[in-house]
Amino acid sequence: MVKPGLPQGSVEIFLQPGEMYFAKGNVRISTLLGSCVSVSCWHNKYKVGGLSHFLLPDASIAADNSQDSRYANTGFELMLSEIRKQGLHSKDFEFKLFGGGTMPKPAASAHHQIGGKNVAAAKQLLEQYQLELKAEHTGGVGYRKLMFDVWSGQVWLKYVALDSP
Repeated sequence: MVKPGLPQGSVEIFLQPGEMYFAKGNVRISTLLGSCVSVSCWHNKYKVGGLSHFLLPDASIAADNSQDSRYANTGFELMLSEIRKQGLHSKDFEFKLFGGGTMPKPAASAHHQIGGKNVAAAKQLLEQYQLELKAEHTGGVGYRKLMFDVWSGQVWLKYVALDSP
């Protein structure tokens, strides 16, 4: 992946697993995904959007029932909350979905299929809120490097396939 140029005065944000970032204007948000999943949202008219990086499909599996972006359901709620804070409607945003790869591990691993569960959780949330999925690149065995340019809505993706588990 050739790193596209940045407009002058741009800010680059790197998301760690479990983070979500929402911005306006000349901001590039990037992350690295294995079995984790990212959902991007972008509003064409106002050049505002966000990117999530969640690790697990549902906060109900957490001992503290966390309300944070480590989980698909609570992270998605946080993203929708950011949209509302802007005075905008989620149905006016483009949504894209990335990640959910299978990482090479022993077949007996309990986390072996977590990528597929994360993708399914994200799709279920989009359907629940009646939001259209504009694009996706999910599954496979490997990892993805993702860059999301908030000023244009473009997503740059590099997929690195690994040997099957």
